Amino acid sequence: MVRVYTKETNPWVYNLYKAQRLNQTVEYVERMQKRYGEEFGITLTFKALFALLDRFTDCSDPDLDMPNSHHALQAAEAARAEGVEDWMVVTALLHDAGKITALLFGS
Repeated sequence: MVRVYTKETNPWVYNLYKAQRLNQTVEYVERMQKRYGEEFGITLTFKALFALLDRFTDCSDPDLDMPNSHHALQAAEAARAEGVEDWMVVTALLHDAGKITALLFGS
């Protein structure tokens, strides 16, 4: 499913994705690491990570009826079926892992 976000999209979703695109810079990441660096000292197993992901609802995701862990496994399996390199399969598995920061640190 191709997602196209326009100004007619839910304003919260549109503004979130707009801010994410604007903030995908090295400078922004370095600034956030300085700001929150100590707080990111959290270690999770994959099992714990996926359990947390299943508690999060992403309003912009069309797969709202499916747990995030299932979505991640489907993405990884689809990548594997395409015959891509192993690192890309792992990337597909973890592509939504950052969503847990909303649970851990608030959004």
